[in-house]
Amino acid sequence: MICVSYTRTMSCSLLEEVPEDIIAAQNKRIAEYAAKRKWKITKKYSDRKSDRDEDTAFRSLKEDGISQKFDCVIFDSIYRFGTSVYHAYDALYKIFYPGGIHFASVEDDFCSLDYTEEEVKGYLNAKRDEFKKLHYKETTGRCIETRHYNKYGYRYIDGTMELEIDEEVEDNIRTIFKLMSEGFTLKETADYMNEHGIEPPNSYLIRMGTNRRWTKDKEGWLCSHIGNIISNRMYAGVLSRTIKCEKVTVPCPAIVSEELFDKVQALKIAKRRGTRPKIKLTDNPLLRMFFDYDSGWTIQKSKMQSVTRDSIFKIKYPKPKEVNYPKPWIPYDEVIVSVRNLLLKEREKAQLAERMIDTPELFAYKEKLLEEIRWKAQAVFKRMTEAEYSAWQNGTVSSAEEFQENDAVLQDLLLQTSELEMFLSKKNPWIRLYSGLELSDNLTSYEVKKYIVRATCEKFETVRIEIKEKDAFLALPQEWFAEV
Repeated sequence: MICVSYTRTMSCSLLEEVPEDIIAAQNKRIAEYAAKRKWKITKKYSDRKSDRDEDTAFRSLKEDGISQKFDCVIFDSIYRFGTSVYHAYDALYKIFYPGGIHFASVEDDFCSLDYTEEEVKGYLNAKRDEFKKLHYKETTGRCIETRHYNKYGYRYIDGTMELEIDEEVEDNIRTIFKLMSEGFTLKETADYMNEHGIEPPNSYLIRMGTNRRWTKDKEGWLCSHIGNIISNRMYAGVLSRTIKCEKVTVPCPAIVSEELFDKVQALKIAKRRGTRPKIKLTDNPLLRMFFDYDSGWTIQKSKMQSVTRDSIFKIKYPKPKEVNYPKPWIPYDEVIVSVRNLLLKEREKAQLAERMIDTPELFAYKEKLLEEIRWKAQAVFKRMTEAEYSAWQNGTVSSAEEFQENDAVLQDLLLQTSELEMFLSKKNPWIRLYSGLELSDNLTSYEVKKYIVRATCEKFETVRIEIKEKDAFLALPQEWFAEV
């Protein structure tokens, strides 16, 4: 078999920094992989320029592949095979593999010789979809971080992403929550706002020049306006934002209290359940949420092929070749009991944390962490001051790029401070979610999805759950929970 290799300096991930000696590192891993399989590399293709558009060697590789000059190409990562995963996909899926040329990705330990045609195409499709999501995060997702969205009841403080309450309409928000807490329906609340001549959100935002999406205003308040307002926890002081390509919650000025907001949500849910037909719940509370711990393969509910027809959980057919455990399944009741016990243990920990929140020990713990952040902020501020002073002494202008980098670090430290204040208080989302946890006698999918992200089972013996609000939990002193 004639094997060749391909290496590249630039990754198609826009945020990945280029390590030193990246080409040498790739060649080393490729050589080790080839030696393990007793292959000899006859030619090396390499795009060494620090340019994301550089593909001279890649184009030469494709031309030689079309001419059948080799049988297999080895690369370190599909993220460094051509200028993007889309180009890698086109070369491998449409040119090399159909033409009988195999490929191996060292990073994924994947060689097309070891798999069926369907599995190879599945791998390439999965990597293309993975890159599509990553590329969205690194482009559009990062733009969202600094994009100002219309927020009725708030205004952006000039030049920042921080919000302040819009005093002109804040009473309108309070009126809506007050009416809904007294039992008004969405329509009754909208009618009240219209009867009292209160300007609707669209009209107000157009008048303020912040609503560019609407060319004309719909008449008056609508039920949708009321529904959107009472469903947005921003008005209770918790804002959802995209930071570093991830959805996070950050504090913002509250217009209504958390108690009033939660009361309105409870009334809304009660009305909805009273007017809508009951939905038949699935008899599997872990539907599409239960996976094999080692392989990540879906575990589904089934019936035993026996007289009793007992319910069990087993790997979804067809199971992967590498999954070969001593036990082929686990009883359904055993899993449900384990999940219930794990959730109850989470409630026990949350109630313990709730009791510890106002203690002197936590205050000292929080001050220690805040002091570390203050020390870092002071160091950054000192660097900024010294840079400005040095520039002034030399009669030059301080570096704008350096200033922006230091300012970004300061903003990140401020965000850490805000998160720390929230996590180490009774506003901690994990404490709020799990301290009031209630489970019915028959565990339902609605309850499970409310409290966990997913469940896993290791070799059909040990059941684990991945909790929600995990970051908020990890921010608390973990020694609290050593005995739970």
